[in-house]
Amino acid sequence: MGNQNCTIYALCDPNTNKIRYIGQTTLNPLCRLTQHINNALGYKNKSHLYCWIRKLNQNNQRPKVKILQENAEWNVDEITWIEQAKLMGIDLVNHTRGGNGIVGYKHTDEAKKKIGKASKGNKYAENTKHSKETNEKRIESRKWYKHSKETKKKISEKHKKSVLCIETGNIYDSAREAEKEMGVCKSSITNAINGKSKTSAGFHWRHYNG
Repeated sequence: MGNQNCTIYALCDPNTNKIRYIGQTTLNPLCRLTQHINNALGYKNKSHLYCWIRKLNQNNQRPKVKILQENAEWNVDEITWIEQAKLMGIDLVNHTRGGNGIVGYKHTDEAKKKIGKASKGNKYAENTKHSKETNEKRIESRKWYKHSKETKKKISEKHKKSVLCIETGNIYDSAREAEKEMGVCKSSITNAINGKSKTSAGFHWRHYNG
């Protein structure tokens, strides 16, 4: 990731609003929360974070997301936030000091060889690099094309479908509306509807046709 910018977020107890976990992400923090919930409910990981999420789920609850810092430095600011929280006596479920767990970690020579060997047979990996000239031509060829307002509206209407949360019985005009109302990542809801995952944030979803 290098010096890539990211967002530092906290997962808070829904009953006390106290911070229980601090993390970093380049995604929408709501999407990151959905990933945490799906991982906690889908795997038998015994980390403090996932045990906490599973305990909340038993009471039909989920953590609240709080943005701590935007445009943060990857693997640097997360460590600072976690250290400050611990100095303040905040009871975190983080099991590492941040920064992907281990700062300065490097693969062993043996691990590098295994990774290289595994990538050799991957045609996609071998053929995805384009020359700078090719990339510039591809970008230039797309600059002139723009959808008309009418076309944009048609595309929007085509993809706008009502969705139903089976557990709650609530119906939303679209996955985007469900995301705003329930704090569940839109793409995760769509994946659950399309069968790419069983649930989204512990809920089952399907399209609603009335």
